[in-house]
Amino acid sequence: MSAACPAPIFSEQALDELSDDVRAGRGCIATFAGPTGVSAWVEVLGPKGIRPHGDALVAPVPTLRLWVADQPSAPLAEAAANRDFDQGLEAIEVQARRHLPDLQASSLSNMLRVVKKAAARRRPRVPKVGTKLTQEGSPSLLGWASCLTLGDLQAAVEKSVA
Repeated sequence: MSAACPAPIFSEQALDELSDDVRAGRGCIATFAGPTGVSAWVEVLGPKGIRPHGDALVAPVPTLRLWVADQPSAPLAEAAANRDFDQGLEAIEVQARRHLPDLQASSLSNMLRVVKKAAARRRPRVPKVGTKLTQEGSPSLLGWASCLTLGDLQAAVEKSVA
C-alpha cells in the first residue's frame, strides 16, 4: 500500500499496511475506479513521504486530499490531523460519494476509518535537545530540562543518585 493501491477494494492486509504506514509517518496514493476508469484518488501525506521517494507526499501531520478526474487542478476536499480532522474526513467521504459507485465508496469509508484510527495512535516527534540552547546565548537549565523526554530525565536522575 506504500506507493499506490493496485486494487480499489482494500483487503484487510492492505488496510493493515495503510495503518502501519500512517503510524510510521508514511504516505500513499489510493485510486478508485468509476465506470470510465480512475474517477478519484486520495493522497495520504505524512512527515516521511511516500516510499521509496521520501520527498513526495510530505506533510507535517497525516493529511488526506481527495482528487477527482473531473477536476484535476485542485483537491476537492482535504483533512489534516492538526485541524478539524473528523470534519475533513467527513467532507472527503461526502464529496467522493458523488463520484464513486457504492462499492468504491464503502471501500473509501473503510480506508478513512483506518487512517483516522492510525493517526490518533501516532506518536508525536521527540524534540531534539540542544537546538534551543544555542540560540539563547546562555545555558538555561529550565530550557534544557524541557527538551528531555521523561525516559531521559529518569535515566539522568537515576544515574546521579547511583
